[in-house]
Amino acid sequence: MEYFKEFEVKVETECVIRSCNECDGNDVLEVLGTAHRETDFPLTYPGE
Repeated sequence: MEYFKEFEVKVETECVIRSCNECDGNDVLEVLGTAHRETDFPLTYPGE
């Protein structure tokens, strides 16, 4: 299933939500790693 939606958020910044593809793999892993390190209430720990 493909998903794509554009909308404006505060201060006229454009936001795009779309389905990921194989080119997004490294970026997704980086965001997940950052989220794990920055949360105070992890359901999992980095490296899991």
